[in-house]
Amino acid sequence: MNAFLKRSVAALFSLLMVFGVCSMTARADVIYVPENSFFEEHQDACSLENRMYIANAPGGTLTCYKSPESSLEKAQLKNGTELYTAFIYEAPSGIRWGYCEFYDAWYPMDYTYAKYDDQQFREDYTIKEESGELDKSYAGKTIYFWNYPGGEVTSSWSISEQGNVPMYSDTFTDENGLNWGFVGYYFGRRNAWVCLEKADVTEEALYPDGKPVRDTRVIAEPSVDVQPEAGGQGMTLGLILAAVAAVMGGSLFLLFNLKK
Repeated sequence: MNAFLKRSVAALFSLLMVFGVCSMTARADVIYVPENSFFEEHQDACSLENRMYIANAPGGTLTCYKSPESSLEKAQLKNGTELYTAFIYEAPSGIRWGYCEFYDAWYPMDYTYAKYDDQQFREDYTIKEESGELDKSYAGKTIYFWNYPGGEVTSSWSISEQGNVPMYSDTFTDENGLNWGFVGYYFGRRNAWVCLEKADVTEEALYPDGKPVRDTRVIAEPSVDVQPEAGGQGMTLGLILAAVAAVMGGSLFLLFNLKK
């Protein structure tokens, strides 16, 4: 191998190392994003959602696609299937697409509806901005965390005798006169509610006659027809072909110099 080729290979290796270090540095202080090519190309048009949705497509089946610009089907889900929607992409046409990392697929948001959660609860009920902490008498007991007042218990935690009790920032008084506090964070538990007077009481004991009905929405089956939009595939293919051509050109260059 001649001196020129050695310098070329060394320069190429150095360049790759620089790109690698820069990439690791850039990823060190940013939030996690999905490894999805469409998302990477359209981040500016995507917004963080972090919410559960339920399939509700015409005909009873929700079709999930490789991308909002691809007709390649990745999953067929029956209506009623829950999907964790990490991000939402809004197309130039105004159609919104949800991304589900579990299937690594995109689906039209018009064919889903949000699962009843704390966000929907806050839209339906009056919440007071009131802060405080759970009574110290709960030290040494197991307390229960709910997704919203009267919803479901999502987790529990055994407080030690000397343990710190949760702090809350918002309150809600339910139809039985029970007060609830919203806990933003407590030992890994995020955005949960505790019943301030009966924090150590289970679902069954707190509501022996059945829980209150919170979700009174009437969900209709959509009649709109949403299909993936053309426009992005040709550009992606062009970039791939350009990259292949660049690699082939670089290989031919190295081989040509190697023979000298």
